[in-house]
Amino acid sequence: MARKKGPHVQHAYQYIKDKILTFEFCPGTVLSDNMLSQQLSMSRSPVREAFMLLLADGLLEMKNSRVQVSPITVEDIVEICEVRISISNAAVNSIMNRGMLMRSEKERITDLYKKLSQADDLFQSYKYDDLFHAAIIEMAGNRRLLEISERMRLQIARARWLNSVLPERRAEANKEHAAIYNALINGNREACIEAINTHFKNSAENYARVLQNPRFTPQFKLALVSMSINGEQ
Repeated sequence: MARKKGPHVQHAYQYIKDKILTFEFCPGTVLSDNMLSQQLSMSRSPVREAFMLLLADGLLEMKNSRVQVSPITVEDIVEICEVRISISNAAVNSIMNRGMLMRSEKERITDLYKKLSQADDLFQSYKYDDLFHAAIIEMAGNRRLLEISERMRLQIARARWLNSVLPERRAEANKEHAAIYNALINGNREACIEAINTHFKNSAENYARVLQNPRFTPQFKLALVSMSINGEQ
């Protein structure tokens, strides 16, 4: 059963989550409920509740009785992408089983695809990439798929920034999104599933290249600094 969030818990949860997703709290950072309660001007109880929610989300982990930000490993990325393939394929099958997309669904996915393909910076690109894939899951109308998808969206959010050191991946991803979109709009089940599988497998391979090659570390750190500066504007 999902935990209920009171206003203080919600505030603490959102505050900590945002800092994790923008790398202000980097992987491995140990978090203190006492320090955060002081920063947020609240008691430690809602902060601890927020910790529990973020542990469930997979963004925090317990290590040696301490709460710390979860790492980003190749194994994690591969597993997340495998799960995303499974739930995306299940969503496509549900959509195709009931027939063609409704007019409102076509308009929605078309609008998101256009914004994604026309995005002129990484922030916009990642935003609409996330919303594009989320919309496909939502259109399946399966609450369980949606719940799993929400967790995967959070866990993959940080990894997207690994692409910043390999800009050619963005152009490849645009072609893959086009294949997914066209197959979905045209009601081509097999082509849509194949395009989704290709997209997530290529994404996993790209993340692995960055994580496994030390030469990308300095570039990624610079990208994070730029992201932090831009995010505060």
